[in-house]
Amino acid sequence: MNKTWTVAWREFRHTVFTKAFVIGVVIAPLCFGAIVILASIFLQPEAKPLVGTIAVISPDDAITEPLRESLQPEKPSSLPDIKGLSAEEATDVLLSEASASSASQVAVTKMDIDIVSMQASRIDEIKKGIRDGSYTALVVVDEEALDLDGEVNGNRVRIYVSPDSPPSHTELLESSSRNALVEARLSSQGLDPGLVQRLTARPRVTTVRLVEGGDEKTEIGDLRRFLPMAFMMLVWITTFISGNYLLTSTIEEKSNRVMEVLLSAVSPMELMSGKILGYAMVTVIMVAMFSTVLIAFLILVSVLDLITPLHIVLLLIYLVMAYMMIAAIMAGIGSAVSDLRDAQTLLGPVSFAVMIPLFLMTIIAEEPNGTVALVTTYIPPLTPFMMILRILATEPINPMEIAFSIAWGFTCAVAMIWIASRIFRIGVLMQGKPPNPIEMFRWIGYR
Repeated sequence: MNKTWTVAWREFRHTVFTKAFVIGVVIAPLCFGAIVILASIFLQPEAKPLVGTIAVISPDDAITEPLRESLQPEKPSSLPDIKGLSAEEATDVLLSEASASSASQVAVTKMDIDIVSMQASRIDEIKKGIRDGSYTALVVVDEEALDLDGEVNGNRVRIYVSPDSPPSHTELLESSSRNALVEARLSSQGLDPGLVQRLTARPRVTTVRLVEGGDEKTEIGDLRRFLPMAFMMLVWITTFISGNYLLTSTIEEKSNRVMEVLLSAVSPMELMSGKILGYAMVTVIMVAMFSTVLIAFLILVSVLDLITPLHIVLLLIYLVMAYMMIAAIMAGIGSAVSDLRDAQTLLGPVSFAVMIPLFLMTIIAEEPNGTVALVTTYIPPLTPFMMILRILATEPINPMEIAFSIAWGFTCAVAMIWIASRIFRIGVLMQGKPPNPIEMFRWIGYR
């Protein structure tokens, strides 16, 4: 056992105490987070002022005045009013506002325009003026735009702009022209556009989930849907990065014949166990680093009671299980080949198999107790990734099923490590042509 720990410490030291690891795992995430925060504070996009003359050609000048009222400088986005809301409701409002702000155009806050009505016969003259800078834009409304008997949603408005017109200007012109046409249609029917707008304003809808024990929890749909995928991706990324370290280390030591020197002092099982244990400690460092970067997110989901201490414990259990499975695969493949090109050939099918949780994330999060979730849960090495998605989803999982999945998963992980050790003891000293999968299976039965 002392030799195993010696090997483990050697692998941990040679991986963590290197400039590449510190830069890639510690400094890079911190710099990325700092850049994102600083960019959001100091690099806010600012639209160019909208200036010049905008010509409008419409039947009976129907939208000239509504467009003049609609085309006004936009107000910079501000935080919504969340006074009197619960923590869950406030978070839902802020997330919705952030999503809407990110999808909207850059606000045009400065404007000096003159909207003039023109005859249709001057359309070519105005287009020429747009090219030479005399006009800023031309809005043309079809003759049948106000005819409600036709296709109301048809292409009724065309906007002509110069080649260098920024997207913020074109998007503002499009939305303002659309609103102006709707207002003109309402006015032509004797309706008050302001009253209609107030009547059709979207109300705030809050979903309250009645949970066991008589408690009530306000639903935060976007965060609830994102949470299982985020934690599954955290486990998936960390285990595969550590597994890749294990793979490359094994191949490098084998190709340099360092492995033969190590095997003169330790047994193949002790060497492989030490490598797996050493890179397990690397995984702990990586998870701690990523969790530190995401500390604000972790605090948020804890305050909102989206995850519980039991969830954290289960996530750590499945993280260990996932690492054992991936490490066994990487150690077995790394010992059987002498360079990374040969390893990629054997890793192809394995990589596709372990990517299945990524393809099924949305399905499992939506129906955690469905047939697909139940079947894939008990297929190693998918078990830990699928269970992370399921335990953080909305539907509760039977505690007996969770306990059985843990027992089943660790049984499969131990079996995979045993199989990897049988391959490791044969392949680690072999050179030359890499084995095919059938030959590797034969090694398992060798004595």
